[in-house]
Amino acid sequence: MVFDQPTSLVDCAVSAVLVIVVGEAGDRLRRRFFPRREMG
Repeated sequence: MVFDQPTSLVDCAVSAVLVIVVGEAGDRLRRRFFPRREMG
């Protein structure tokens, strides 16, 4: 995958993916350790 894109755009995309992955992982861990008593 070689595109004529500026490195800043690639860095921004990588950062966004990392933030999403870390957020998802943290959310799953939080739900596992702190299950909600009431749903909805």
